[in-house]
Amino acid sequence: MSSEEDPIEAFVNRFMERESLKGKKNRILLQSIAKKVGLFENKIKTAYLRATLSKRINNQKK
Repeated sequence: MSSEEDPIEAFVNRFMERESLKGKKNRILLQSIAKKVGLFENKIKTAYLRATLSKRINNQKK
């Protein structure tokens, strides 16, 4: 199966472009979130923000 045929991967690619996200770690995280909650942009965005909360808090303290 190529990446163009996989709906989750295509959705994640579009989502990463819209949110200006880069990196393999973010791509894998977003794909696992999409498998759990479905292809709903607002649910994926909320779950991504929750998953990266501690990382964002630590960056603000520095």
